[in-house]
Amino acid sequence: AKADDMLAARGAFSEWSALTGVSGYIIADWYAFTDGDRTIDVSIRQNLIFSGLAVLVALLLFMPPSVAFLVTVNVAMIDVSVLGWMYFVDISQSPVSYIVIAMSIGISVDYCAHIGIAFVNSRLNE
Repeated sequence: AKADDMLAARGAFSEWSALTGVSGYIIADWYAFTDGDRTIDVSIRQNLIFSGLAVLVALLLFMPPSVAFLVTVNVAMIDVSVLGWMYFVDISQSPVSYIVIAMSIGISVDYCAHIGIAFVNSRLNE
């Protein structure tokens, strides 16, 4: 909504600027965060994918591949739950919610990894 309005205003100004030869830039207080709002969806998706791969690689160093895969799947399900809950309660994606997502997922990785390591160690002691 705001991002579309901002892009439309910038496009209209660019057309007007091309016709008149006047150069400038469109900015307004209510557009202050729209550039970030336009890119945060892509940023969240990219970071979730790269961090998921990093978690899998790190877990493969310390666990059998099957357990590392199961822990990674568990973390991915927690990611889906957090993002689904945000959608369900209508929390917009903003820098603040992005930090909360990063913190909750980081804590879940630690928790799931400890459970996986405890599982591997309990099987080795038998």
